[in-house]
Amino acid sequence: MRDADADINIKKSSNPMSPGSMHRRTWSTRTFSKLDKGSVRGSIMSLTSAAVGGGVLSLPYVFCLSGWAAGIFLLLLGCFAGIWSN
Repeated sequence: MRDADADINIKKSSNPMSPGSMHRRTWSTRTFSKLDKGSVRGSIMSLTSAAVGGGVLSLPYVFCLSGWAAGIFLLLLGCFAGIWSN
């Protein structure tokens, strides 16, 4: 019978982002560093801007079509539905 741990090669990581590493980046270094292509932070920013941007840009158009009173009512209805569903 083979040893279960023989197939697993665990090496000490030299990557500063590794959870087991002793050299962690500070909050300010992580937050204000360059936004790389394909990074997790870049993906989060892209998804957030796509989701929020479309909604914010469509609000004036909806208010123009429905009027102020109905627009505010629909906005509050959507807010209530979002809170209730979460």
